[in-house]
Amino acid sequence: MTRTLTKDLHPLTSTPSRRTSPLGSRMENTAEPDRQEKHQPTPAAEDPGPPSPCPTWRHHAAAGGLYLVLTIALTWPLAAHVADKVAVHPKLTMLVPFCHLYQVAWNHHALDRGLEGFWDCNIFYPHPRVLTYFESLFVPAWATWPIHRLTHNATLCYNLIVLTAFILNALAAYALALQMRLSWRLAVLVGSAVAFCPYLFEEIYCLPMLMLYPAAFLLAATHRLLSRPTWGATALAGLCGLWLVTSCYQYALFASLLCLGWVVWFVRDVPWRRLWYRLLAVGVVCGALVYPLLSTVKRTHRDMGFYHGPSVPMHWLQMLIPASHQWLYADVLGIEVRTARGDLDPIVCFPGIALAGLAAVGAGSALFSHAESRQDRRRRHAYRFCLIASLLSVLLAMGIWIQLGPVRVPGPYALLMLLLSPFSSVRSVYRFYVFGHLFAAVLAGVGLGRCLELASTGRGRTILGAAVALLILIESLWIPLNLEPVGGRPTDVHPLYAKAAELDPNAPMIEVPVPQDVRRAPLDALYTAASIHTWQPIVNGYASYYPGLYEELRPVMAEFPSSKSIAYLRALGVRFVLVRGLARRAPGDQSIQAYPSLRKIDRSGQDVLYELADTNRRSLNDRMPDTTFQVEPDPGSKRVAIGRLTFKLGFRDVIPVLPGDRGTRWTLTWRNAADQTVRTQVVRVRNSHWLTKEKNVLQETVELPAAPGPYTIQAVDQRDGRTLGACSFDVK
Repeated sequence: MTRTLTKDLHPLTSTPSRRTSPLGSRMENTAEPDRQEKHQPTPAAEDPGPPSPCPTWRHHAAAGGLYLVLTIALTWPLAAHVADKVAVHPKLTMLVPFCHLYQVAWNHHALDRGLEGFWDCNIFYPHPRVLTYFESLFVPAWATWPIHRLTHNATLCYNLIVLTAFILNALAAYALALQMRLSWRLAVLVGSAVAFCPYLFEEIYCLPMLMLYPAAFLLAATHRLLSRPTWGATALAGLCGLWLVTSCYQYALFASLLCLGWVVWFVRDVPWRRLWYRLLAVGVVCGALVYPLLSTVKRTHRDMGFYHGPSVPMHWLQMLIPASHQWLYADVLGIEVRTARGDLDPIVCFPGIALAGLAAVGAGSALFSHAESRQDRRRRHAYRFCLIASLLSVLLAMGIWIQLGPVRVPGPYALLMLLLSPFSSVRSVYRFYVFGHLFAAVLAGVGLGRCLELASTGRGRTILGAAVALLILIESLWIPLNLEPVGGRPTDVHPLYAKAAELDPNAPMIEVPVPQDVRRAPLDALYTAASIHTWQPIVNGYASYYPGLYEELRPVMAEFPSSKSIAYLRALGVRFVLVRGLARRAPGDQSIQAYPSLRKIDRSGQDVLYELADTNRRSLNDRMPDTTFQVEPDPGSKRVAIGRLTFKLGFRDVIPVLPGDRGTRWTLTWRNAADQTVRTQVVRVRNSHWLTKEKNVLQETVELPAAPGPYTIQAVDQRDGRTLGACSFDVK
């Protein structure tokens, strides 16, 4: 019996039983075993004994129940305030949960309306397709829509997604560990180590960071597909891929790279005749389903000017020093991690002494252990991939440059940016680290199996396993959980929002003061969450990306009230101005009274609602000033030129131009020397602009005709056919 327990706990030096994990058969079935091994009798000294029991649905239910209890206990008192409070950053420097609560509420609002205007959120007015500025989060939000229909409580739905994410993260890592042929007890420990690690627990206030479970399920499904390429495994991998894309864009980008590496790593053991067309089929089907979503996001990112802050890397010290000793960063070691990352507070990536030590033991076992059977060699091959993937994920999480004290060296992420353009738009590079922790947890399970093998008695193994599990959980409890009340019910609507909706629910509004720093903008998050009850269009907003027009508005609104800021608000068509009296740098009543165009409507505490008189949304389609059109050579290319449309504006003219305005689309007609039309093309201005007297030029790249010679180009407004201008150009 002792030999049986030992072989079940240590996954490399044992002959595993023929059991099936919940995601499919084991990896050992990738190809037919060697005929010599199949026909050779097993010596009596190597008799593995009776087969170990296969995890049943009772085992899986027990694991899920354990994860539920741990989630409630480790996140307490969030479960007691699930309907009225959310977990926020301990220093309240960034109120990210308010942003994601808004996103969940908007998905529910769109479902209530039959997905009408699904992409066009009410924030960042008047920009179109604002929902593309966020992570996807579609599936988690839609899953709580029935609860929304019953309770109409956005806070409850958001917190249920947060708490469920911990349970699903644990179950996903548990399923991956079972696929890697760890025993049930070790798989349970791996799931706990991943779901409640300091890194994810510290990011409890950032909902997209908790969306690891679709990626972990996809990795497990990919492993199953490589082990046994059936249509069922193909469909499972495709569903997990769709689930991941509709839950978190960045995790989908990272996980796709790891899945590709997984396929390449096991290329020798895969029966490609049965696999390649299944991979092609799942790729075509998933691509067809995801293409409308990704094309909308790409089109918005291409057309609109964005600001998404600096790419935040991970500092190497964050993996070596626990959070309780963060003072060592600056006080003892003299390295300011906060400045190096360009962020507010360093994100703690220290995995814990217990997990790091067990992962080191597991890595040594994967590298140096002796495997006699073909099955053991394949499992060791898989564990070696976990080691390489873990180290590579950590290196990628450090960003383009790896800071080693005073020395800075280029990291592997720089190569990804050069080869694959989507990686250049990633804002939170350090999210790669979570995959490193995931694979390290699997190696820790292997290491714990090796340690348990060395225990002499069953009681010793039990005590050692319980002590390790307790130590791993204790090391996760480094951060105090801070809760802040959030009004998620319809009765929690701000009185001034209710007043504005009563006067005109479709009239645009702006909240003042507007934060001047995008990285320190908790007010924007509060403004965003305050609009979920009336869905009043507001100029403010808080998301992963910021449109360029809103960033240009920040310095202008710093002068509010002023003639220039009021002119800008008129140009946008803003009717209501809500002044938050308790906020820093909030304008006083006396300064606002100096401008008769701002009429006070109502007051609630220190907050005051004003109405801006004579508001009229103006664009190029409403007023056509004198224009000059010119095509100039592009110094960087011989195949394209630059079309410039210059407007003659007066001192008081302020015209906002957006890609959504049809006046920003020109029809260019090229005629040769014989007055024959040789080309007609439509030019779309891709960046948002404010047109002022100092900034009065719109420009875009235009393609040149193939034949050289002189040409006459005429630019026409695509909406009403008005001629914007004409010029001559010689193609050489």
